[in-house]
Amino acid sequence: MNIKRFNKPSIHIAALILIVFAFYAHTFDSGFIFDDYIHQELLRLMKNHEREMNIYYFANSPEEVAQNTKMTALPWWTDSKWRMKYFRPVATLSHLIDYSLWGSNPLPYHINNVIWYAALVVLLYLFYYLFCNHLTMAFCGALVFAIEPCHYLTVLWPANRTDLICATFMIVSFICYIRLFENKRALYRILFILSYSLALLTKETAFLFPILLFAYDWIKHKSLKCIIRYHWKDYLPLLLINAAFLTYYKVYGYGNSLYGEKFLSMYPLAFLKSTCLYLFALFYGIVIANLDPHVFSRYWFVVVLLLLLLFFMLHLIWTQRKQYPEIGLFMLWTFLLLPLIVVPPIHDRHLLIPSIGYAYLAALVIFKFEKKKLALFFITISLFFPLIANSIQAKVYEVAVKSNFTRLYNALDEIVTHKTSQDRLFFLNFPKVTHAGENYMYLDLYFIILHRYPQWKAPVYILSPFDDRVSIQKLDNYRIRISHPIRFYFETNMEKTFSLNRTFSEGEIFLLPDLKITIDEMEGEKVKFLEVEFVKPIDNPHYYFLFFDEGRWQRWYPQEKGNPFSKG
Repeated sequence: MNIKRFNKPSIHIAALILIVFAFYAHTFDSGFIFDDYIHQELLRLMKNHEREMNIYYFANSPEEVAQNTKMTALPWWTDSKWRMKYFRPVATLSHLIDYSLWGSNPLPYHINNVIWYAALVVLLYLFYYLFCNHLTMAFCGALVFAIEPCHYLTVLWPANRTDLICATFMIVSFICYIRLFENKRALYRILFILSYSLALLTKETAFLFPILLFAYDWIKHKSLKCIIRYHWKDYLPLLLINAAFLTYYKVYGYGNSLYGEKFLSMYPLAFLKSTCLYLFALFYGIVIANLDPHVFSRYWFVVVLLLLLLFFMLHLIWTQRKQYPEIGLFMLWTFLLLPLIVVPPIHDRHLLIPSIGYAYLAALVIFKFEKKKLALFFITISLFFPLIANSIQAKVYEVAVKSNFTRLYNALDEIVTHKTSQDRLFFLNFPKVTHAGENYMYLDLYFIILHRYPQWKAPVYILSPFDDRVSIQKLDNYRIRISHPIRFYFETNMEKTFSLNRTFSEGEIFLLPDLKITIDEMEGEKVKFLEVEFVKPIDNPHYYFLFFDEGRWQRWYPQEKGNPFSKG
């Protein structure tokens, strides 16, 4: 058999597309998850001209936060300074087209995601070839990227299409820039600027793209004077676009409050932890979404050992940069975004763009380095291990996402036949599994119920933000006391995000339409006990409680016998 017959771009591209669909075709029946429900409701409002054309706009003022808290769309402890508003018209348009064509059928949304991913992988194949001039190596780099385990959630989750679209336009822009460098045709300049603009209007991380272009030009010229002399016409439009984008963001109040002011003091430690997890995910294929940040204190010696090995590998690669100068560019590509993605919760999905740099470095080591042991190591962790890791990912999300969402829907379906607009639904805790617990509740839970059960038109209260069993003590007919045997309130990622890590005090009161929540007892700066006082007696026939215990959602109707609160 003549292997050279298969070493053709057309065959490589066809193989990459088949591989992408083979890995992700099973996501087609995943349904909606997490923020998809938020987007569906916002798309409905947009189509009815009841809302501005932006599905990434949740709160932009204290008044909006107060209104959303009253509606229970935001958790009751949300700080009035909390903000979340992004300007992403290209991503919004992508979802709006899907909604206009297919409504709330999730299948086309998932197919669309996989198509975007396949297009990105093919573009990377062409992009890598421009640097290495080696078809098989370019194919290997694109293959490493295609099967990278940390991309699973990005492709699975329709709402996270922003990263796919942004990365695609970034690569198109870079390819056009390289062609422009070789051939000063006006078409390449137009496509270069247009693609960059589309990337920036998809996700803010594209703002750093000019730094990568500068690194590429530095490799070519080794002189700042030459870069300015030959490329100022190329950089000037990008600088103007970035300036206009920043000004627009500032004037119209776009952005995300994240942790607020306290986050700055926490940032160094958070950056260290998240960077370690991100690097382990890229270089070792570890599924970071399942890792607890406490892994650092429990297994610090393993973390140190893996870091030392990783930095040794990077050192070996870095020493070859004279022979392969593009190493500097792709290392920068790998690390550039890491300081900006230290956000809760730590997700694999943030690594799509950094992994573009990693995939090229892995292929370079495998094909062009003369260090056989290093090449064998990268073959194992970049080509062999991801096949196993992706299978694990699929199984984990199958259980964590589909099963627990189905359990929740089944529990709600049993209630919906009895529920009226006067009824109130209370949640006490959630499943302790991956993303089905603290990382998807609150905003998502509110919009899930609003999307699936629009006839309810009633508040949904999350009394306990925990993803594990809570202790409940019934104080009288109107009041209960909630605590947790291990952790305290406002300790998880999402709790901190909404509270901005603010300080609470004993006796502090949160008033909601039908109940009053009081901080009952503090331990240091953490809340230990909450007291919840209901407007009507707990055994009112219009009150429904859901809690997760013994591996399933359980329902308690106060008017029926068997009060689970008595166990507390």
